[in-house]
Amino acid sequence: MGERTGSFAVAMAAIAFAALAFAGGSAGPLGAETAAKSRPVAPESSTAGEILPAPPEHPDPTKRYLFYLHGRIVEDAGPRPSNELFGTYEYPEILDRMAAAGFVVISEQRAPATDPATYSERVAEQVKTLLAAGVPAERITVSGFSKGGGIAVLTSARLAEPRVNFVFMGACAGGPPDPKIHVSGYVLTIHEDSDRIASPCGPLLEQAGEVPAKRAITIHTGRGHGAFWQPRDEWLGPLLEWARTAGGRDPE
Repeated sequence: MGERTGSFAVAMAAIAFAALAFAGGSAGPLGAETAAKSRPVAPESSTAGEILPAPPEHPDPTKRYLFYLHGRIVEDAGPRPSNELFGTYEYPEILDRMAAAGFVVISEQRAPATDPATYSERVAEQVKTLLAAGVPAERITVSGFSKGGGIAVLTSARLAEPRVNFVFMGACAGGPPDPKIHVSGYVLTIHEDSDRIASPCGPLLEQAGEVPAKRAITIHTGRGHGAFWQPRDEWLGPLLEWARTAGGRDPE
C-alpha cells in the first residue's frame, strides 16, 4: 500500500497530539500481559552491533536493524536530560545496550519541535531503503517511547508493511484512537502500570484488526512514564526479544 495523503495526513497529526505533550510466531490473543518480575536483558552478543543516525549505505541483509525513537525531552534538552521526577534520560546508554545485544541500532537526536507526521515519513522511507537493499522485513524493528512511540505508531500506519516489527512504549493517549489510524506489522506495546502520562494501547490494537501479531504487556516498576528513561530490564528485555525473534516468528 502506498502512502496516503490529505485526510490521512490530518488524522496522523491528530493521533500525534498526545505525543507532542508527553514529557519526556503468533504472539497469542490480544490482551494485556503483566510482566510480574524483571525479565533479563539479552546477553551481549558475540558480534556487537553498531549505532548509526541513519541506515548504512550498503546494509548487510544478515543483520538485524533496530530503530529507536526517543522521547520529546531529548529534542528539547539534549541526550541526557534530567528532572526531579524521573531522573536522567539515559539515551546514549539505551542505544549502547541495544547495540551490545547485536543489533544495528538506528537512532538520531531529533531537532526541537519535530513534527511527528513528517518525521514518520522519514522513518518509513528509511525502512523502505532497507527493504529495497534486500534486508528481510522480519529483521527490521521500529521502536519508540513517548513522542517517539507516537512517531512509531504513525510509521506503522504509513508504511502498511505487515512483516515489519514494531514496539510502542508509553505511546498512547487516553480515549479512542483516531479511526483513520490502522497500525500494521508485528506489534508489541509496553505500558507502565503507574504511568499517568500515557495510557495502554489496547484500543489502538483492537482497531488494527487482523495484523499478523499483536501483544500488549504491562510492567510494574513504580517509575511511571520515567521507567523508560533508563535501560531497565522490564521493558528492554521484551523489546529485544520481540526484535530478535521477529515477533515470535524466528525463535532462537
